[in-house]
Amino acid sequence: MRILTVFSLTFVAAFQAACAPEDVSTSQAAFAFTHVTVIDMTGAPARADMTVIVRGNRIESVGPSDSVRMPGHTQQLNAAGKFLIPGLWDMHVHAAWAETLPTFAPLFVANGVTGVREMWGRLDLVAGARIRLAQQRLTEPRMVASGALLDGSPSFWSPGSIELTTVAQAAPVVDSLHDAGADFIKVYGGIRREILEAVVRRPNASTLMSSVMFPMMSVLWKHQVWASGATNT
Repeated sequence: MRILTVFSLTFVAAFQAACAPEDVSTSQAAFAFTHVTVIDMTGAPARADMTVIVRGNRIESVGPSDSVRMPGHTQQLNAAGKFLIPGLWDMHVHAAWAETLPTFAPLFVANGVTGVREMWGRLDLVAGARIRLAQQRLTEPRMVASGALLDGSPSFWSPGSIELTTVAQAAPVVDSLHDAGADFIKVYGGIRREILEAVVRRPNASTLMSSVMFPMMSVLWKHQVWASGATNT
């Protein structure tokens, strides 16, 4: 029951902040969690009987409940006996598929996961989730996503992968992922070295993070790829 209490407050606090407009006016109504125990994830001890005030998409103040100055017209939730933590991130998920997103997305949120790194899924579904989040329909976490993964031929995972067999394919594929809204590029271990180098060096790739799975690459090649700006995942 304590875990559910923590996660329920995480959900409310994180989405209160995430879904608000970027421009925060001091005239916006504030929301306060009062008498809550704060676990700030820094390694510091839990702080009991705290008040956390959120305005728009910012945490405005955190302090002991008996000394925090409450702004006028603040909506308050008495969270005595409950725990408040930052929203959690799951850094490797495969949820953005038509058959899984309707189930997985609300489960992430219900368990305090307010952000995910979608490592292989449909970018159109990610785009839809982002629209719903902007509309404050709190059914999905915030997502950063790669879309289809890039691999050699035959791909280890198919369907859903893009098989690259020539250097000439790299540029249009990177550009298409960029234009479709990918946040990073995921490359799997079956891709040939010269093709991977072409992917990482494509100009549009510089605006995207590169995430490379290394199950079949030599140690030397790994170091050379990392030097080009990619990260292992």
